[in-house]
Amino acid sequence: MNISDNKRKWLVSIAANLMLLIIALDLTIVNLALPAIAHAFNAEMPILEWVINAYVVIFAMLLVIGGKLGDIFGHRRIFSIGLGVFTIASLLGGLSPNSSILIVSRILQGIGAALAFPASAIINFAIFPKEEKAVAMGITAAIAGVGQALGPTIGGLILKFLSWPWVFFVNIPIGVIAIVLLMATCPRFILPQAKQKMNYVASLLLALSVFFLIYGLIESQHWHVRSINFISSITLSITLLLLFYLNNQKSKLQLFDLKIFLIRKYFVANIARIVMAFCSFAILFTSVLYLQNIVGVTSLKAGYLLLGMTGVWAGASPLVGILIHRYAGILKSIMLGGAGCLAISFFLFARVTATPQIWVLVVAFVCAGLGIAAMFTSTNIAALTAVPEKQLSTANSLLYLLALTGNMLGVAIGGTMLTNLSSSNLAKELLHNNIHLVGNKLSALIQISDGSYTLTKLSAYFDPSLASKLLPIATQSFLHAFSAIMWLCLILLVVVFVLCALILKNEIPINKTKYPATKIS
Repeated sequence: MNISDNKRKWLVSIAANLMLLIIALDLTIVNLALPAIAHAFNAEMPILEWVINAYVVIFAMLLVIGGKLGDIFGHRRIFSIGLGVFTIASLLGGLSPNSSILIVSRILQGIGAALAFPASAIINFAIFPKEEKAVAMGITAAIAGVGQALGPTIGGLILKFLSWPWVFFVNIPIGVIAIVLLMATCPRFILPQAKQKMNYVASLLLALSVFFLIYGLIESQHWHVRSINFISSITLSITLLLLFYLNNQKSKLQLFDLKIFLIRKYFVANIARIVMAFCSFAILFTSVLYLQNIVGVTSLKAGYLLLGMTGVWAGASPLVGILIHRYAGILKSIMLGGAGCLAISFFLFARVTATPQIWVLVVAFVCAGLGIAAMFTSTNIAALTAVPEKQLSTANSLLYLLALTGNMLGVAIGGTMLTNLSSSNLAKELLHNNIHLVGNKLSALIQISDGSYTLTKLSAYFDPSLASKLLPIATQSFLHAFSAIMWLCLILLVVVFVLCALILKNEIPINKTKYPATKIS
């Protein structure tokens, strides 16, 4: 039977979307706190990356398993368990006495998110009648975008008026309210229960493949790319992926129907989404370090500047959805326009200095926000309207998993390039200027030049005359690496632009999409 009580239906939706909000928020809110965390725990770049990546890696690894557990044991139950784990882990994160405990808390947050997120998506989709499912999908997409978009801004306000642990504490009251509200309003079983089994072997193989890929990329800043460690990690990832493919193809319990990627529109939408995710997280991770540690602005001012991106992202996303809904032939143009806006943004960032003009930064961030809003919404619609109804759930899971992979690659490759390219340039400049440093002084200068520490730290490690000589060297080394990251993103966006222009057609009218009629009791 249906939920006929309109108020009850929306209370369930609010609970599901509150969870989605804090999970999406945690993908970006911690970024702005990285300098404060580095100072509190004397953490270097690899530790900072794991503070970000531990959450996202575990989330991606267990996303499929979390969704299947909801199908088997009930989505309300798995939602509550997952959000409970996430909320407790947030408390642990804020109370962390060292970086190791902080990373453990981020791992637990990832586990909770992986359990709760798929369940929330099903709940929010199933409670609405057939004619309102499109509205539900739009609300969910908007909440996910707004949560990620507002993370840096909210983080900036928290760091200004409170302290970095509050980027974790803010999740606690929201999580408790969401659990209580859902348990009080949502039916025990949101969908008809059927006996189902999960392919644990395939799930484990896929999860481990993702882990070793990201682990190898993150540690590549310490290993040479031709080292046995790096090659072994990437080879192991590829091997596990092949084993997953073989197991998945032969098993009667397939995790994914891999033939879905033969659908051209779905394939192109995923490529565009991965690149967008890569670029958005690369810019969030590196621009925070650039603004605070190189330009020297406060965390609050950095948040204000990032608002040019996050605010536009949040505000433009619903408008993009409305345009695509009303004008079927505009989807391709929206996706191309989004890639173009992002490309302009990265072109501007690739040319910045240590004393940039504010208007250049504002334009760059606004273009990034417009580009992300356009690509986020258009790729979601293109992917989900390109597949048959029976594959919607699989298509959505794959789209989000690949986007998360893009997020992780953005942080991992961005961090690796910052460390390796800045260190390489630093060594060259020190040799050119006949400056010889060893031990702690050299280590400190490396961390300053890769953005781990602010430029003002030079005065703490070096006498005034040497610090004045090292300032332009450290600055130039960071900007050299930062610019290279921006040019890489620009090239990827050009590739996506060409791919969309050649393959994608304007024939995906969202208003004609048929959604499965799901009723709940």
